[in-house]
Amino acid sequence: PMSRLMPFIMPKRSDACNMFTDSFDVTEADKYCRRMIRDGYTNFNFMHLLIAAYVRAVSQYPAINRYVSGQRIYARNEISVVMTIKKSMKIDAPDTCIRVNFAPDDTAAEVYEKFNRVVEENLAEEDSKSSFDNLLDFFTKFPRLILRGVVRVVKWFDYHGIALLPDLPFYGSMIVTS
Repeated sequence: PMSRLMPFIMPKRSDACNMFTDSFDVTEADKYCRRMIRDGYTNFNFMHLLIAAYVRAVSQYPAINRYVSGQRIYARNEISVVMTIKKSMKIDAPDTCIRVNFAPDDTAAEVYEKFNRVVEENLAEEDSKSSFDNLLDFFTKFPRLILRGVVRVVKWFDYHGIALLPDLPFYGSMIVTS
């Protein structure tokens, strides 16, 4: 359902796409991840470290957590990271989006705990659907013409600062794909 809805929300290929290329030495980060795993944080990896670094950066530079809608700049009230996950480690397993909220003073260990708790909750419910999944299923039942109109109405409200569907992943501070 998510891939069926995307062309209506982001009709241009470049919508919401920020890319850059860089390289950096990860020796110390790798040592840190290995130390965290030795300390009992099973599967602690660069993703947790990246999210923790982002949370710390937002705590120090809140302007990073702003967004533009309707030619106005808004500040988010929370630090939320969105990620698409598979319900199980199978090729045909369904995807879902999770959103994890963090406090500005969360440590890497707290980021790991919060993130893994939300992932485990969603994986435990392999057959059940989240509110996000139910919302997508509902919208994808409409014919394309009607769906395009519904998305335009939602975008109009969004433009005027009214988030009709706050469960959508597009309202997160950062979206991580892995």
